[in-house]
Amino acid sequence: MKAVKTFAPGAYSKSIKGQYGDPCPPDSAFLPPDAEEKPLLDRIAKEPNSAEAFYAYSAHLKEEGRLGESQAMVDEALRLNPNHAEAQALTRVLMVLMTD
Repeated sequence: MKAVKTFAPGAYSKSIKGQYGDPCPPDSAFLPPDAEEKPLLDRIAKEPNSAEAFYAYSAHLKEEGRLGESQAMVDEALRLNPNHAEAQALTRVLMVLMTD
């Protein structure tokens, strides 16, 4: 059996530091939706099968710089309507923006 080096509570090995990314959610995750975002979320709640509602929210998230969330919403729009031209275009834009 291999010996394991112990660390003080809350400490971690430098060999794994940063390996899993930042585990903390962004500060904005704990804020209620702003005045622009709330109507978009309300529309999705009222029209859960509307590709246009998901696309509109995705476009808003992209403008806010929340690219990962935007991608998730545009994916849902395309799941609901694979031929939604604006959602297809936004997917391509997000792919470029999220590529390093």
